[in-house]
Amino acid sequence: MKELYGEQEADYFTKHLEQGLPAISFSSQTALHTAFSNDQDEALFYAQCLLGYGKKEDVLFGISTSGNAKNVGSALKSLLRPWGFQAFY
Repeated sequence: MKELYGEQEADYFTKHLEQGLPAISFSSQTALHTAFSNDQDEALFYAQCLLGYGKKEDVLFGISTSGNAKNVGSALKSLLRPWGFQAFY
């Protein structure tokens, strides 16, 4: 950073920026959701996102207010066997 901005600015960035946490909200992927749902079962959309975006070292939070959301359940089930994930309910 010092090579790009100089010592004073690099020190400022170092003191004031925090490490980021990469995260993707699948529910905000509206174009992908529409394209997928035109041809496939909508309940599998989150599972499809995990296949495309997910890595073995990732953490998944699946939240269903009713506890009965098929799309969230399908996403969790899609990961259990092939990647050896553990699910916590």
